[in-house]
Amino acid sequence: MSEHAEKLFADALDHHQAGRFEQAVAAYRAARSILPNSAVILANLGLALASLERWEDAIEAFETAIRLDRTQPAPLEGLIGILFRLGQYDYAEQLSWQLVQLFPDVLPPYINLAAILVRTRKFEAAHYLLRHAPATGETDPTFQRNLGGVLSSLGARTAEAAIAAHRKSVALTPDYPIAHLGLAEALLRAGQMREGWEEYRPVLQLPPLPGQEWAGEPLDGRSVLIHKDEGFGGGFGDVIHLSRYVPMVRALGAAVTFAVPASQIALMRSLAPDLSLVPVGGEMPPCDFHCSLMALPRLFHTSLDAIPAPIGYLAPPPDRAAVWADRFSALPGLRVGLIWAGHKYHNESGSEIDDPRRIGFAPLMRLWRVPGIDFVSLQLGEAAREAALLPDNEVLHDPTDNLRDFADTAAAMAGLDLIISVDTAGAHLAAALGKPTWIVLASTCCWRWMYDRVDSPWYPTARLFRQKAPGAWDEVADRLLRGLQSAVKDRGALLLPPH
Repeated sequence: MSEHAEKLFADALDHHQAGRFEQAVAAYRAARSILPNSAVILANLGLALASLERWEDAIEAFETAIRLDRTQPAPLEGLIGILFRLGQYDYAEQLSWQLVQLFPDVLPPYINLAAILVRTRKFEAAHYLLRHAPATGETDPTFQRNLGGVLSSLGARTAEAAIAAHRKSVALTPDYPIAHLGLAEALLRAGQMREGWEEYRPVLQLPPLPGQEWAGEPLDGRSVLIHKDEGFGGGFGDVIHLSRYVPMVRALGAAVTFAVPASQIALMRSLAPDLSLVPVGGEMPPCDFHCSLMALPRLFHTSLDAIPAPIGYLAPPPDRAAVWADRFSALPGLRVGLIWAGHKYHNESGSEIDDPRRIGFAPLMRLWRVPGIDFVSLQLGEAAREAALLPDNEVLHDPTDNLRDFADTAAAMAGLDLIISVDTAGAHLAAALGKPTWIVLASTCCWRWMYDRVDSPWYPTARLFRQKAPGAWDEVADRLLRGLQSAVKDRGALLLPPH
């Protein structure tokens, strides 16, 4: 490298390391004008451009560097990172296999490739890859955490191996909440709940709250603020699922304030007549104690054999339910509500990616073959437009313009005979109302649904319809169709036979 080029490259590195990316790009390009075939300059240029989110220019720089020198890891790693961020997973996977082959004794390429394979739900391939990774993975917490996730995704046959991998990750990084989250979910999915709730403790996230944290002390005559978690376990469905514990706290003699999203307040009034409800994000009232909603299963010593599962622990406001009962009274058939998609998933760049939980509307269209059913859409958001696929001679009732909050949705559900839903808040709501609920699950799903079960210990009126392989929704839809054929003949088929 000439002296002038060396000076330009050194200036570029100084700018780059100081975060002055525009100046770094200019200096790298000046150096490249002298040395156009330097893969090192191009790789660094790509990194600076990526820091500015100038993705197309960064990709061009990395690809040129790779053509000039295929033995250097930096441009491959930089390009793979951008492709993953942009959701171009096939190209990222192709390059990642090249990187693994070039550097078979280096661990990070295996970890990154496994993440791509998991994102595209190629769990067996990810498992194969990680089994052939360098031995240094045994003491790498990220590797063990990823291995545990892959093993969990393979089902019950690898459940104990998944737990073992997550235990290693926790042992290597005991202060890292995400490591505990992986172990907690692996344990809960396997039914080892007591230990799973304990592992969840480091994961809990709450804002500053009044009072001291409740650790199970006597509560008679005391006040408790129960707040939804702000991290993992704080979604709408989580709040519905775990709200069953709130009356149990009230039964200990406490005056309870429950902080929930504003859209759920009217619904949660049905938990207890004297329950105080406040919206999250607002000012919290003074209380003796506070507690995360997600901590309650641990504090009440919940195990697989001791799950509080009352049927219909939530209810819609009676006046709203009466309105919907009247509206649906004209529907003569089996009234079936449908939810075929949850909220959107986004990749690292903010682009929408495939939601593995989403069955979509197209596979469900075969359900109209069953006579004697009135279908009602409960689908909200952009996914509701998929109903336009339905032929003009078929009917789908759509009341969603009148659903303003969860209490409205609950009132509409109360007037139906069955709700079929993907794994989203709507499924939790229907099951918490005690309605027959058929929950459509991806092959790898939330820990709540455990492994291989067709029932749920959390929701006695729920039936689970699982994929047998990633993406295999048609077979699930066929089972739904057969289930509806039976239910039209006998309403008892809406529920699983009692154990």
